[in-house]
Amino acid sequence: MPRTFAQDVPTTQPGTTIVNIHMHQAVAEDVFHELAKQGGVRFFTDGNMWDQDSMQSPMDIDLTNRSFWSATLEVCSNCLAS
Repeated sequence: MPRTFAQDVPTTQPGTTIVNIHMHQAVAEDVFHELAKQGGVRFFTDGNMWDQDSMQSPMDIDLTNRSFWSATLEVCSNCLAS
């Protein structure tokens, strides 16, 4: 997969990116994929991050009109709590 660098990513106007994610019993990889899609970003991980035990626990996510960073912190907290 080709790497994307900051200069390759289209620029947008500054401001808060709002996300809405509603997933039931989803694993972290799927949640982060949706978060990245709505946030217009890519998360780069090492080769086995999604295989770790803490990333395999299903979670329910219900985020409505949340800022991208607030949503990211909540999803990370859910992963660590597993």
